[in-house]
Amino acid sequence: MHVCVSVVRTQTVEAARADAEKIRLLGGAEASAIEAVGKAEAERMRLKASAYKQYGEAAMLSLVLESLPKVGCVYCILCKIVSCRWNSIGSHTVVSAAV
Repeated sequence: MHVCVSVVRTQTVEAARADAEKIRLLGGAEASAIEAVGKAEAERMRLKASAYKQYGEAAMLSLVLESLPKVGCVYCILCKIVSCRWNSIGSHTVVSAAV
């Protein structure tokens, strides 16, 4: 019986070691993948910065144009909120200070 317990204990320890090794290898692979993505993104940003530096004003215009859809979306949401509030008011009076 003592031999049987020892064999079971050895098998349990070996199974635990195998699981630990599996987890270590998977974690290492995941870390390598995350590192590769990070390096690729950093390189993309470096190349983009280099291009923007080279093209100056055109690069700034490109940035503005890229951000317009995001700004437009926020503007659209704000307009909807204001129009809902505006429509709930009974009467409107517009005062202008334009000369």
